[in-house]
Amino acid sequence: MTGSAVPDRGPAIIALFWVESAIAILVVALRFYGRTLSSKLGKDDWTMLFTVVLFVILSGFTTYMAKQGGFRHLADLSTHEKITAVKWNWITQEWGISGLVAGKVSVALQLLRIIGPNNKHTRWVLYALITSLIAFSLVDCIITFAQCDPPRALWDSVPNAKCWNSSVQADYALFVGAWNVLADFTLALLPVGIVIKTSLSLKKRLATIALLGLGIVAGSFGIVKITLLSTLTARSDLTWETYPLYIWTSLEFWMIIICGSIPPIRPLITRIFGSGNQSSSTGYYDFSSSSKRSNPLGKMGASQGSQIPDGFSRMSHSEEYPDQELGRLDKYNANADSQVTRMATAVVADGRI
Repeated sequence: MTGSAVPDRGPAIIALFWVESAIAILVVALRFYGRTLSSKLGKDDWTMLFTVVLFVILSGFTTYMAKQGGFRHLADLSTHEKITAVKWNWITQEWGISGLVAGKVSVALQLLRIIGPNNKHTRWVLYALITSLIAFSLVDCIITFAQCDPPRALWDSVPNAKCWNSSVQADYALFVGAWNVLADFTLALLPVGIVIKTSLSLKKRLATIALLGLGIVAGSFGIVKITLLSTLTARSDLTWETYPLYIWTSLEFWMIIICGSIPPIRPLITRIFGSGNQSSSTGYYDFSSSSKRSNPLGKMGASQGSQIPDGFSRMSHSEEYPDQELGRLDKYNANADSQVTRMATAVVADGRI
């Protein structure tokens, strides 16, 4: 039933996925190289690498599905093509679900690396967010194939098969999509409270918040994707109707990788364009190794000098890693947690933004 006149969205989506994959691979490679310039690799970096691997796998499955007629009208496919295309449509969705979560977990781990051990409330929020993202996405993957008994009934005609109403899976996918968007906005806005309390200039605070808040872009793509989740109930022409959903899933997936990797790439950008500052290990900030820099804590630091770890006094004069310095906070009075966290953020952020 195929022919040159048959509408086929496959070639376009194949091109999109592989262009995105190539850019994502390049960006994460730069992320890893940028990390090696100023610090050691962390869990957030390896999780983002895993995210890129999932994106490449998703691109491969999407390509195979497209070659099987997965983005043509079902009415234009032979019986064998229908079975194959719909089967891979369902299988491919799992990789998209998993990859989106992996990217958000990487961003959360990155924030945990930045804020240090003392901001306990924020850390608990991040841990809860990571746990919920993984749990909800796992259930989503299970529901996808548990909705029919046997699962093969999703793509083939099976006598006496029992399937749930298609709205069950679509509604839960809608919930997970909404939760993912909430996660994006939470990860983007969570650091604002810390940054806004620092002694940085307004310009630096706004620039830092903007850098940390890039996840809002991915969240915006996720909102668009939510509006398309109803296509999961369009079982009569699933291959054609889910095309926009695949497009926006790939864009959201891709934006998570890009936005989550821009901050760690800053040391590399700093090195290339020669700002003259040392970059922090997180990539969000850079700090000077010059002893001529002024004390970023100002009077606050002078009056509370006895509470400031020795490492902080060296941070503006050395190339020590901020992550390690933040780790030393565990040794100090818990009653000074919020104040020391503000001090730490100010010190780490002392540099060109």
